[in-house]
Amino acid sequence: YTASGFTPVAFHASAREDVPAISYLGQETVEKHPVVTTWLLGSPLKINYDSVKVSEEMYGGFSDVRLGSIYPVVEGFKNTVAGGLRLNAGDQLGLHRIDLTASYSPTLHLAASERLHVIARYRSQGWGFTATYNRADFYDLFGPTKVSRKGYSLGITYKDVIFNDPPSSMDYAIALAGYGGLERLPDYQNVAASFDRFYTSSAHMSYKRVRKTLGGIEPEQGISWEVQGQGNLVRNTFFPRAVATLDAGTLLPISHSSIWLRLASGISRGERSEPFANFYLGGFGNNWVDYADVKRYRNYESFPGVSLNEIRGTNFAKATVEWTLPPVRFRRFGFPALYCTWAHAGLFASVVGTNVDDVPAQTTYGTVGGQVDMKIVSFSRLDMTISFGYARAAQRHARATEEWMVSLKIL
Repeated sequence: YTASGFTPVAFHASAREDVPAISYLGQETVEKHPVVTTWLLGSPLKINYDSVKVSEEMYGGFSDVRLGSIYPVVEGFKNTVAGGLRLNAGDQLGLHRIDLTASYSPTLHLAASERLHVIARYRSQGWGFTATYNRADFYDLFGPTKVSRKGYSLGITYKDVIFNDPPSSMDYAIALAGYGGLERLPDYQNVAASFDRFYTSSAHMSYKRVRKTLGGIEPEQGISWEVQGQGNLVRNTFFPRAVATLDAGTLLPISHSSIWLRLASGISRGERSEPFANFYLGGFGNNWVDYADVKRYRNYESFPGVSLNEIRGTNFAKATVEWTLPPVRFRRFGFPALYCTWAHAGLFASVVGTNVDDVPAQTTYGTVGGQVDMKIVSFSRLDMTISFGYARAAQRHARATEEWMVSLKIL
């Protein structure tokens, strides 16, 4: 068996007269230590199972939630550092889980009302409830993509799997949320909110049927799609939007190499001057230290080569062609405590058009680039991925820009 799958080999059939005797370690142990022959478990028929019952009580559900752990945390908020504690609790069956994180930024660069940061989550059987106040995040300490936001929010989600029959699966999710005290849009860090309060509802459904060959690093062929709808209610004005994506890939004659076509489009209703009515695209999206998917350039809101959230429009159409190269596996690259097992590269070219229904307002961008991911193992058990990316993008009749990306995924 090799990285390319099973490889046939041939053996010459011949009679052997010098076959060595087989040593049975169990028999050697008995001969050396005869006492082991007296170590018998006995018959299970002699056990009175009624006598081994320790206790019996009703499962109380949420009332059985107990404290699991408390530990210190460090987070980032608006380019400042916050310190605090995280609390985790749950029941023994794992049906109810609660986590609460509270931190404080001891800096005069923030207003007094922004120094306290709290996020509380409760999850149970597909349901999720989240409340935040000046949300902070650990990974905001490392890189351009930030999820910390001034203000407060309260949201509820429900997720479920329609079917999961590998290689096919389908799931869906619905969500409701309210936000207040905003400075920036929750999904777009570089876009100022036109109003500090709004309500949102969303729903999405996704399907995938993807496969990979023996020795493959990631899916190499198949199809996946996703549809999502969202509505934002801002000052009694409703802004609906919808997005659809489709990815299709096929194997190439080169081992473990495939070509993918990734399409995405979105439409929103509202004035183009209204931030809540626009889509925003741009950037790789990876942080220097991260936890999310390493290949974020595949997301529809990503567009490497330009700044985060630089491309905007009330509608867009995007197409990406990606060539995934065969992985390179290493027999010996590193040290026993830190070594690299493989490297995998991908090349891509994308084009996006916004405001396609209005010729004077149309914008078109193109980008080409690539990314190399290297799997690193530390202490023989902990997996990490370090990624290097580069892209060069240009708008029609405008000067080209470029972007470099380095990211370490630690979880």
